[in-house]
Amino acid sequence: MNLIEHYFDGKKIIIPQHFNFAFDVLDVYAEQSPDQLALIWCNDKDEEKKFTFKEIADKSKQAAAYFQSKGIQRGDKILLSLRRRYEYWIFILALHRLGALAIPCPSGLLKKDLIYRLQSASPKLFIAFATQHFMKEIQEALDSFPQTELVKITGQNEDYLKFSPQDFDLEKVKNQNNGKLPGGNEAMLAFFTSGTSSQPKLIQHDFNYPLAHIVTAKCWLNNREGGIHFSLAESGWGKFSWGKIYGQWICGSAVFAYDMEHITPVNLIKKVEKYRITSFCATPTIYRYLLNQDLDKYDLSSLEWVCSAGEYLGLELYNSFYEKTGIQIHEGFGQTETTLLVGNFAGNTIKAGSIGKPSPIYDFVILDSENNVCPPEKTGELCVKVNKNTIGISRFNHSEQEFIYHTGDLVYSDKDDYIWFVSRKDDIIKSSGYRISPFEVESILQKHPAVKECAVSGEFDEKRGQIVKASVVLEENFKASHEIELALFNFMRKETALYKVPRKIVFVETLPRTSNGKIQRSKLR
Repeated sequence: MNLIEHYFDGKKIIIPQHFNFAFDVLDVYAEQSPDQLALIWCNDKDEEKKFTFKEIADKSKQAAAYFQSKGIQRGDKILLSLRRRYEYWIFILALHRLGALAIPCPSGLLKKDLIYRLQSASPKLFIAFATQHFMKEIQEALDSFPQTELVKITGQNEDYLKFSPQDFDLEKVKNQNNGKLPGGNEAMLAFFTSGTSSQPKLIQHDFNYPLAHIVTAKCWLNNREGGIHFSLAESGWGKFSWGKIYGQWICGSAVFAYDMEHITPVNLIKKVEKYRITSFCATPTIYRYLLNQDLDKYDLSSLEWVCSAGEYLGLELYNSFYEKTGIQIHEGFGQTETTLLVGNFAGNTIKAGSIGKPSPIYDFVILDSENNVCPPEKTGELCVKVNKNTIGISRFNHSEQEFIYHTGDLVYSDKDDYIWFVSRKDDIIKSSGYRISPFEVESILQKHPAVKECAVSGEFDEKRGQIVKASVVLEENFKASHEIELALFNFMRKETALYKVPRKIVFVETLPRTSNGKIQRSKLR
């Protein structure tokens, strides 16, 4: 079964009063389709677990009872760092039952990163998967936060398993708010942004947030009943909620979770083949890695649909992947503060290079620097008109019921309403009076056979304000040299206007990235 028709009529989301995903989706599946597959989990140690909706529901009630025994109640903040562990689904749904505010964060953070998050969130619990190195960083960070209790997850004999589903006291939850269950516009989930351009910000979403991900899953990821969706995102990032729980389960699709130690392209391909994955989503970087493999050696016939988000895909990568596999990459765009804003949706023709069409559930406008509406082909900032009925866009930093949400991303639309990404406002390079999109330069430079991947940024220059700098990772059969540098300069001069040609090229072994694969442009700058 699936619950799509209960919440989506094809154009707008149907919002029930006081919606709570744990009660209104998970428990409905557990009752009506208890044996339906919800989650497939595996890791690099050949461990594997499969969970039905009934099993997830029962375990989340066990965990909720465990949290109640620790005094956790409505509104309490809980930090979670669980990689792609199956316990994440159990705990996040338990916290939804309690009305606590779940705050996922990435694994592998350093002490200073953890201190920043502990200061920002002031959580009662910090639930973490207990790898040796990470636990050392956590315990040193927690020395300054005695009010935060550490809960270690080891993968065996966890404390929550000592409770039964019947131990969960639902009436106690109701009594904390005049007999009402948690839901609606109460705070449910918060993410720290990726920190690619500045310090991470804490962004909150309410209990209606999962409903907005119906468009993410149904229209963009093309998830379906009986399908198995594989998104690479780790649980500490907002993209996890896009592709590993909410929209997928409303669509009736199972979720595949590969708790990998490191991203290895061959292993990803083998998982798609073994588990008969039907839909897949990853950052553009992953698709570049996959293109370097001999994909013909594997049976990928189950794969019906692939998507990309997190960074601009670019025409060159789209074309290369399509030529090699015959599969189109459906690019999508959104932010930690939002759900999917723009995407190449099922049923729409892809215009290669475009990030797609606007989501049907949002009211968009493209504004210039003076807040005038931009006509087609004119670049401006993508914005969303938010009102009291808008879901999926964080409103916790706004006191007004109606406001304009500014994405900070520069785009333009064409006559057919397709959206074309230009740059982050912060990333635009201003050189000698010209405004230069780093993504445009990258897409051209990427065509050179010596370039494996690259990132373009602005560097301060007294005469020009900024110059265009390209950080380049070379293909394995090329070595950094003055000759290669000249070849790239000459190639760019032939392919684009002179003012866009990088004035400086640096060769690097890797580009700075978050654990989710996004380039950290602040470090390049």
